[in-house]
Amino acid sequence: MAIMQVSASTFAQRITLSEKNATLRKVFDRISDQSGYNFIFTSDLLKGTKPVWINVKDTELAQVLDKIFANQPVSFSIEDKTVVIKAKEKSLFENIIANFQAIIVRGKVLDENGQPLVGANVFIKGTNRSVRTDQNGNFSIDDLPDNSVIVISYVGYKVKEVRASSDFMTIKLEPDEQTLQGVIINKGYYSTSEKLNTGSAVQISANQLQRQPLGNPLQMLQGLVPGMQIKQTSGMPGSATTVFIRGRNSINSGLIPLYVIDGIPFNGVPVDQQVGSGATTLGGQPNGFTDPLSNINTNDIESITVLKDADATAIYGSRGANGVVLITTKRGAKGKATFDVNYNSGLSEVVNQRKLLSSSEYLDLRRRAFANDNRTPTVALAPDLMLWDQNANTNYQNMLIGNTAKQNEVSTSLSMGNERSSLLLSTNYRHETSILFGNGKYQKGGFNIRATQTSADNRLKLDLGTSLGLTSNNMLGSDFASAAINIPANYPLYDSTGKLYWVTNFSNPIATSNQSVLNKGSNLLVSGNLSYKVSEHLTARVNLGYNNISQELKAKAPASTQNPLFSTPVSSGIYSETEGKVYIAEPQLDYQTKIWKGILKATLGGAWQQSKNNQPYFINANTFASESLMDSYTNAANFTTVRSLNSEYRYVSGFGILNYNLLDKYVVNVVFRRDGSSRFGPGNKYGNFGSIGWAWNFADEKFIQNLNLFSYGKLRGSYGVTGNDQFENYSFMDTYTSTTSSYGGNPGFYPTRLANQDFKWEANRKMEVGLELGFLKDRIRFTSSFYRNRSDNMVVRNAPLPAQTGFSTYITNLDALVQNQGVEFDLNATPIKSPGFTWDVSFNLSISRNKLLSLPDELFTLYGNTYAVGSSLNSYVVYQNTGFVNGVAQFQDRNGNGAVTSGLTNDSYVAGTRDPQFYGGLASAISYKGLRLDILVNFTKQTGVNQIAFPGLLGSQLDDLRDTQFKPSSLTSSAAYSSYVNYAGSDAVLTDASFIRLRNVSLSYNLPEKWLGAIKSKRAQIYLRGQNIYTITGYKGLDPETQGSVLPPLKMFVAGLQFTL
Repeated sequence: MAIMQVSASTFAQRITLSEKNATLRKVFDRISDQSGYNFIFTSDLLKGTKPVWINVKDTELAQVLDKIFANQPVSFSIEDKTVVIKAKEKSLFENIIANFQAIIVRGKVLDENGQPLVGANVFIKGTNRSVRTDQNGNFSIDDLPDNSVIVISYVGYKVKEVRASSDFMTIKLEPDEQTLQGVIINKGYYSTSEKLNTGSAVQISANQLQRQPLGNPLQMLQGLVPGMQIKQTSGMPGSATTVFIRGRNSINSGLIPLYVIDGIPFNGVPVDQQVGSGATTLGGQPNGFTDPLSNINTNDIESITVLKDADATAIYGSRGANGVVLITTKRGAKGKATFDVNYNSGLSEVVNQRKLLSSSEYLDLRRRAFANDNRTPTVALAPDLMLWDQNANTNYQNMLIGNTAKQNEVSTSLSMGNERSSLLLSTNYRHETSILFGNGKYQKGGFNIRATQTSADNRLKLDLGTSLGLTSNNMLGSDFASAAINIPANYPLYDSTGKLYWVTNFSNPIATSNQSVLNKGSNLLVSGNLSYKVSEHLTARVNLGYNNISQELKAKAPASTQNPLFSTPVSSGIYSETEGKVYIAEPQLDYQTKIWKGILKATLGGAWQQSKNNQPYFINANTFASESLMDSYTNAANFTTVRSLNSEYRYVSGFGILNYNLLDKYVVNVVFRRDGSSRFGPGNKYGNFGSIGWAWNFADEKFIQNLNLFSYGKLRGSYGVTGNDQFENYSFMDTYTSTTSSYGGNPGFYPTRLANQDFKWEANRKMEVGLELGFLKDRIRFTSSFYRNRSDNMVVRNAPLPAQTGFSTYITNLDALVQNQGVEFDLNATPIKSPGFTWDVSFNLSISRNKLLSLPDELFTLYGNTYAVGSSLNSYVVYQNTGFVNGVAQFQDRNGNGAVTSGLTNDSYVAGTRDPQFYGGLASAISYKGLRLDILVNFTKQTGVNQIAFPGLLGSQLDDLRDTQFKPSSLTSSAAYSSYVNYAGSDAVLTDASFIRLRNVSLSYNLPEKWLGAIKSKRAQIYLRGQNIYTITGYKGLDPETQGSVLPPLKMFVAGLQFTL
């Protein structure tokens, strides 16, 4: 606030002045020039003053000043030769009138760095009126008395009170590390604060997610959540993601976590697998299944919460056995309408190519192989040696998977609201091309509508939302990763006549590029939550929802793209449609009251869910009159497969929660749930589950405070039981399948499963102890957890039966016991925090061990060769390679019977596990004024499988073959190759597949406010983001995460602009 002073050298106290529509500042200058008096004032005092109209001649200074200030909101006083300008004091009558006058208050709430605080609470002191700031930090409140006081609060910042003003208010909050434990955590049926939370829950905000230019929300969590192992299965757009929360809990049952979007369960199983095992599936990808969560618009996500222990997951009963992932979408912000646009464009490419032999080295190896076999190469046996150009050296990795994909994405949102209602309308569109030869494209779009309404008395609240996501994935018939490695560098794509050239060893990639897999998907989600405050202590609410997810698939292989050396090519196609529907209703009563020195909260509720899955058709058709007619199966002359299938699943539950909080130091949380599932027979449909959790905030104890060591400290623990019913519908019943044979002229059926109405729920017993600490006013936060999960009463699909029953196996429960045990560490620190500059860093580490503790005798004949007691369910069961003799691989005959045969009861042994030894992530965020740099690194210590090839065969050209110990051979009947088959299943192929990956780098800059007026924007940000930028690994394959011959995760760079109008 600058103080301005004007003066002059002339000295006269009688003034002559004539001004029209002049500012006070100009009038002060004129008077000072004539009188020599100084005027002292601040710029803020002159805001809101009126223009001056005056015409006086030779008039006393005091009279002139009285005329000037007559109708102004400021007054003056004269002290010596100085005129002091000050705010005019209101009379008693004016103060009374002001109390009845209403003003409009508008403003912006900023953090210590001048950045907007989204969702800050703006409360009118002495009333129940409040609003929240929008995504630009702005707020607006109408009809306020001009003497009102507004209170601004935000988690992690000190509460600030300011007097309301009709002028635009800019309010900057100061950090308050002591309140960081007040962060609110969403736990599904209820919310709690971080300080009072008794369970293990990790919440990731939209700010952390939006810095990654990915289309799948699960992949955004890699390296951020302790205990959550995420693996991308392919670099293809929309490809599936493997997720384990604290390990594998079951031998046969499903392992997928429960996903809940705005209170609605969302099936994470690929759509065409949801119908059941009877469905015929293709996957929707050239190399795997399509992830249904790729239908979700990541820009609509407000937060993702991962629930891990019994206290956090038991409220979901049997559905929470493998952990719970809660996805909450954005709501409209209260305040003036804002329109946000986010556009980015970028490029993607493969990070790494597999090292291969040079063309000359490969051809020399082939010649050695024929020499070792005492065979003479011929055109038929060795076209690469006898027919193809010996000097050709095509890099097929460059050609097939070395292209650059382009990506464009735009999202918009319109947000508005006041203290009683809000509305959000958002849209998105994403377009990606492919790095593959022949291209392909992936398109994704949709909209989201979210509205909230609160009654005038704040007792009735309504939250409604509808979102629709559409995808179109038009890809080639192969991901080309395997072909790019196996096709020799001198292979000719065309013959001498210009036609496609064929061999029996592999497909011509030009032909494959003309095959296509078109997968169209849709995801409709409708949710509604209604709550009513019946009394001061009691609130009733109901959650209703509907989800419809569908997939239409069309895979075409025209005759011109098929190898004529095998058979006469016939155009063929696979056509299918699959749909899944979920209906849910969950009534709930919440009660809260004070008892003694604490607060008791009780919840009683129920859940009803029905899932319907339908595959109207799966058709494999061929023989089309023209390749141009292949878009519809109705144009086919022959149908080899025509199937349809549908299934239903019903689920009903009652649950209760009791929570007692004593002095915010001692907390106990008890959860009970009784679930009923249609997947069990009469008498076994219901299961009881529950948990107890506790927390002690010991840093609030006086004897701890006297140590002056901890700013925050909590010890917590939990124990509970959840169930698991993730297996096929109708599993307790007899099932039959149709056959092409007939009986009496009618279609025939035969039994495929024996009924067993006695099998029951699997049980998962979870135990955890956690320690949470804060130091230096929470500038350093550390969390450690020890957990042990044990699953028993395993549902076994293939328990052996005597042959006399007519069935070899049946489904039942057996007492196999599986354990997951581990520790997790999470460290968050702010090494530097000063006005304008902040550095935050976080690190997490997870160490987990999976172990089969017991295997009953009934299962030994079934699983004895696959699983070993004391080892992981994900063990590598392999031969023991003892070296080579004359170029032939040798193996340990562990059972001493003179032959090498597979299985743990024979010559195989447990050589390691696919489970990572440890994994985690490191994140760093540096903010300087409007500039921000974020870096995310994730790492995994694991054992993987090497890519291998046998030396001497057509297409075997991995660079490892330079130093091969195998005797090269061109024959698959040779002794060396026969040993290679066992070698591929031995410990010799196991390798260190650990890696450290620079997962994400994001550089953003918020344009200064002084620039925004020129572009008529309230806020604008430019950014540059990179994904999968660099990987440190000793693994020789394409990628240590995906391993094998599949397209690896892509390196990606995008540049974007986000602005708000």
